[in-house]
Amino acid sequence: MKNLKEKLFLTIDEINERIITIRRDLHAHPELSGQEEHTKYLVKGILEVSGYQIKESNKHFGLIADLMVDENAKTVAIRADMDALPIQEQTGKPYASREKGIMHACGHDSHTAIALGTAIAIAAHKEELPGNLRFIFQPSEESKEGGSVEMIEEGALEGVSAIFGLHAYPYLNSGEIGYKYGVMMASADVFSIEIFGKSAHGARPHEGVDAILVTSMIVNSLNHIVSRMIDPLHPAVISLGTIEGGKASNIICDHVLLKGTVRTINEEIRNNIPQMMEASIEGISKSMGAKYKFDYEFGQSELINQATIVNFIVDE
Repeated sequence: MKNLKEKLFLTIDEINERIITIRRDLHAHPELSGQEEHTKYLVKGILEVSGYQIKESNKHFGLIADLMVDENAKTVAIRADMDALPIQEQTGKPYASREKGIMHACGHDSHTAIALGTAIAIAAHKEELPGNLRFIFQPSEESKEGGSVEMIEEGALEGVSAIFGLHAYPYLNSGEIGYKYGVMMASADVFSIEIFGKSAHGARPHEGVDAILVTSMIVNSLNHIVSRMIDPLHPAVISLGTIEGGKASNIICDHVLLKGTVRTINEEIRNNIPQMMEASIEGISKSMGAKYKFDYEFGQSELINQATIVNFIVDE
């Protein structure tokens, strides 16, 4: 007689092609943060057919799905995110995005499909479950707020003893999973820097304050923070994603806007980095006669795996 684990694997094999089809449908119809309506109703329909109790919100497109076995038993949650990114897909795949400028470039289509496949397979063996199961489909993960706060406030984690999640990782072979004790994923903060100079003709740069030149020195100084001011045993990354500035090839630029992210796995370093950044920005700007505006927003904290849960995964 097969145990529950073996039965689940057999069921997953049986529904494999269906899950691939679902994933490709999601990939072809990506939706940005806060706009996941198609995704929500696709997920909801599948889960309702499988016998899940659905809890929706009138504030967002996330949903909670419960498979209740015993009210007195423990509840385990599985979480998946659903939103896409503002990126133009150029893969040429037959299931490529049909939405201009929007793409599932971070794997949330696969996360949702994997969670749905798991939900379908487990529901098929509901009578053999030792406890209750909750699926949390999170919207707006790519937004600053991450979409999780409202769901938690609405009770997404009430009564949950443990929660599992995953993220696609292209450097692992299909069928393999990665795990780590303690900090698994870094925190993610965002920042913007505006440099205000003075416009002048390109032939008379001495009459202006070159915001592009100031910016170039600031970019170098930000890299200096990571390489020379932070303990190399505590990783941190400052990444600039956009630089916008200049109006014409023969005019000294008077305004530059930079945007980027900071990622760390140490809270003390995380809290110190904004001050380090501003000290460099202020010093360079003043020395070159420019002014600046610096905005820093703390986002999601690092993901920390509980050792007992990791041990459970390893043992299985």
